[in-house]
Amino acid sequence: MSKNSAKTVKMAHRILLTASIMALAASASAQTTITLDIQQSFGPQAWLYRYVGDSFKLIDSCSVGYNGLYRFVLSADAPHGQYQLQIGRANTIDLLIHNEPLIAMRTTIFAVHDSLKIVQSDENKVFVKFNRLRDNYKHKHKMLTQLQKLYPTQSPFGQQLAEEQTNAQTEFCEQAQRLANAHSNLLAASFIAIDPETHPTQPQPESADSYWANIDLQHPSLLHTPQWEASLWHFVGQLLRHDQLDKEQQDDLYSTAFAALLNRPMADTVRAAIVHSLCNGFSESDYYKAIETLLAHGGRHAERFAQDPELRLRLKQERQLTIGAKAHDFRYLTTEDRLLRLSNSPGRYRLLLFWSIWCPHCVELLPDLRQLYNQYQSKGLEIIGISVNVDDPEVANFVQSNQLPWLNTVFTSKNEDELAKHYNVDGTPKMLLIDDKMRIVSKPVNIQQLRLKLEKIF
Repeated sequence: MSKNSAKTVKMAHRILLTASIMALAASASAQTTITLDIQQSFGPQAWLYRYVGDSFKLIDSCSVGYNGLYRFVLSADAPHGQYQLQIGRANTIDLLIHNEPLIAMRTTIFAVHDSLKIVQSDENKVFVKFNRLRDNYKHKHKMLTQLQKLYPTQSPFGQQLAEEQTNAQTEFCEQAQRLANAHSNLLAASFIAIDPETHPTQPQPESADSYWANIDLQHPSLLHTPQWEASLWHFVGQLLRHDQLDKEQQDDLYSTAFAALLNRPMADTVRAAIVHSLCNGFSESDYYKAIETLLAHGGRHAERFAQDPELRLRLKQERQLTIGAKAHDFRYLTTEDRLLRLSNSPGRYRLLLFWSIWCPHCVELLPDLRQLYNQYQSKGLEIIGISVNVDDPEVANFVQSNQLPWLNTVFTSKNEDELAKHYNVDGTPKMLLIDDKMRIVSKPVNIQQLRLKLEKIF
């Protein structure tokens, strides 16, 4: 037999086998059959994994069949979502499983990704096309990033590279959006939209309605992708792209965004995953309005957090410290032996700083705090540094050696419980800004938020 005749017979066998598989898949449409035809196969084994968040779960393995054909059959109750097919040690193919009885693919051993062809599966034709767009963008982004390291940011070529980076991102996002819009009836469209790379950096916070508009949260299968939680926290990060928001404005923005997100229609399992992720991320934070919103809108999925004794106590105490509430008055002895009350302390605005000499974050903020004090002290700002190191004589030494110019005092065994309770001091540093009428004005959690608030006040 000639070489051409042998090739013809071989191709006929492939066509016949593929047709047989298609017929079998049609007769059992509730199942999903996955075939991968590799010319010059890697070896005897292939493995099928399902994404669970950003980790994998092994679903099945199979041996190579006739003429390099790998074949998997998923049962009718197999979860839909993103899967990964591994062939050999270093070659993987991501694919989507969703309401298609047959997913047929073909490639070659020498260029698995570049030669990959989806023979049958509308979902994966779109998904593979998107993955190629993303891979090309990432490659270009990496090259531009390496070049940017070689040229000063303000140099003409450095500015040109920065512009090229922005253009590359914009072009990719527009291509991805057009692809998703053209196939909005497919699950692949939601998987494209949930990828954080498809959401360009915005100069202003992006609303929940805008960010999640093209993501069908009613699909539980979205949880079977490594992108869903990354996208959730990318959304949270995008909220604060605008860096001119003080602490209270940030808390309001988080609260509004979380309420809007959780009011969107979504599968119960998706809602549970979102609530758990956000509660885990925010329950230890000082964004109490955002926490209250999560507990209120999270329903039964937030019950575990709502019933946590430590969080309940923190929320109860923090409700006494809302903006506009009266601050608790107390007496204190400064490190210079001055006996004062908070209510008759100098300054139109007083910043209470609960800190510790053993807290590295506290010590790190002192130089910036000194700069703000020097800038605003003459305009009416006073700082009262309250060290939580109970009756520790080292505090006075630290204050003196570091020449901290503001009022300083130390927790004593007599007032420790009183101040910790009234000001909900469960960690350091903690800051509260109070006006001359003893009303709480702001509760910044970092220097930038304090700086913004002082700029608005003074």
